[in-house]
Amino acid sequence: MVGLIIVSCNKPADVPATQEVVFKATTATTGLKAGDCDNEVAHYALIEIDNDILKVDVFYLEGMIYTNTIKLSPGNHTIKSFVLKNDN
Repeated sequence: MVGLIIVSCNKPADVPATQEVVFKATTATTGLKAGDCDNEVAHYALIEIDNDILKVDVFYLEGMIYTNTIKLSPGNHTIKSFVLKNDN
């Protein structure tokens, strides 16, 4: 008696995974823009990236401003604007 077993695997097509991205906001140090804030407490950020406008909550850690994570696919992205805002 002879047994023959053949096993084959098809690798599924690679689907690009998204990556989590966090932005850290600091005051300008290049002298090109004013670094002064009229109101230093931001509640959220408006980020225009790849022609989409995202409203992202922010949090403070040791005096620095960070955005919550956003998910982006791997590759090149264009940020047209990044604005910290509050509702006051």
